[in-house]
Amino acid sequence: MTWWRRLVGGSSGRDPRHTDFLAEALDLESRGDYANALTSYRLALRERPDDLGVLQNIAMQNNLPETAFVRQVGSNGRCHLRWFTPEFEIDLCGHATLATSFVLFDILYWVT
Repeated sequence: MTWWRRLVGGSSGRDPRHTDFLAEALDLESRGDYANALTSYRLALRERPDDLGVLQNIAMQNNLPETAFVRQVGSNGRCHLRWFTPEFEIDLCGHATLATSFVLFDILYWVT
């Protein structure tokens, strides 16, 4: 909604309370604002934790050999891991799995 429409009334057809964080991140990245783009990717990830596009774009932005994503599944302490290179999702990554385990158990003191 433009400032003029807010002033005189009317609607732009969009819900002003909802932001498409993935589109915002892609726009910020195209302008070279990588720090804010990564923040928008993180917000998009909170809204859509299984969205392949969000996960792949975060891995591309990180530009590391592998990026691991972990999320808790259910209330029984089980986790789901996914691994991405900057180009595609991979089936298994030992180093990223070990690093994720270290963070969960030694830094976050996660117990099942």
